[in-house]
Amino acid sequence: MRSKGLTRFLLACFSLVASSLAAAQGVRFSELHYDNTGTDTGEAIEVAGPTGFDVTGWRVVLYNGTGDVVYNTQTLNGVFPATCGTRGVIVLNYPTNGIQNGAPDGMALINAAGGVVEFLSYEGVMTAADGPAAGTTSTDIGVAETDNTAVGRSLARRPNGTWPTSGHRAVRREGFRTRHGGTEDPHPAEGV
Repeated sequence: MRSKGLTRFLLACFSLVASSLAAAQGVRFSELHYDNTGTDTGEAIEVAGPTGFDVTGWRVVLYNGTGDVVYNTQTLNGVFPATCGTRGVIVLNYPTNGIQNGAPDGMALINAAGGVVEFLSYEGVMTAADGPAAGTTSTDIGVAETDNTAVGRSLARRPNGTWPTSGHRAVRREGFRTRHGGTEDPHPAEGV
């Protein structure tokens, strides 16, 4: 019995350390597209982190605001490629209408030890009722796409961790797997 308790304690400690390490190294959600005019297409979530950092076993878990329950889980594998100098991105593509349209809905980034690295939501705040983020209250990114969002647009995070809430940078031209910069946005989403 003590062995199980000690094992759980050590696992919890490892999870906390791994989660803190990931946060310190900047593993986080960096771009999202979930809604556009007409049929939702090109839906994707981008996770960014240090080049070479191994995210094997990490998961992106999607939460439906109706009931605050898990509706999709994708497991990450491998290391961040050198797509942006010292930073890299991994993009998860979803089928047409594969990501819920909000009011609210959310996404959790879970490390290989099962710790919640981030639990973000859009179009409101939610508290996960099940899954790895159960009992965790989300952080609303404060910006949303609508059914008037042009095809080929997405929401991208700034280097300081915020999501632009107004102007042309709030809903920008998709930059999945790219340098997050170029001519449209001189302030790269991940500081690369």
